[in-house]
Amino acid sequence: QHRHTANYAPPKLLIVAIDPGTSGHKVGIAFTYILWGRYDQAITVLQKTDLHQRDNLSSLAYAYASKGMKTKALEIIKQLKDYPKQNLYDLALIYGVLGEDDQAFVLLEKVLQKRGKSIVLLKVDPRLHRLRLVPQFMTLLKKIGLEQ
Repeated sequence: QHRHTANYAPPKLLIVAIDPGTSGHKVGIAFTYILWGRYDQAITVLQKTDLHQRDNLSSLAYAYASKGMKTKALEIIKQLKDYPKQNLYDLALIYGVLGEDDQAFVLLEKVLQKRGKSIVLLKVDPRLHRLRLVPQFMTLLKKIGLEQ
């Protein structure tokens, strides 16, 4: 679980006061809820986004996976695989939180091979916290020179 003080207001939540309607802001708010372990709230917010957009749909799958709703997350993964341009990094994140480490690392390796820009997030993306405990993660970091 992620810990925050009761008075901490993440910047993503402040966006809602400025422009609560845009999909990107809703995803940011949902991500904050996920970090706080408030999965139901994250799912509610994400269900109100345009789920025809791949990134919104993958965020919803990640929220379901984080809550332990594996079946729902896998259903969305099937939908995401139908998109002509897949976001392999996002799929790896979902598989990682589901505990399907081998599949997550296969996808992260593909991101690396394709020189995907998301690969630079490996050391800092909080959604990878569980995968960082797996020895394969350090191997991947070494391949891209981020092991230090």
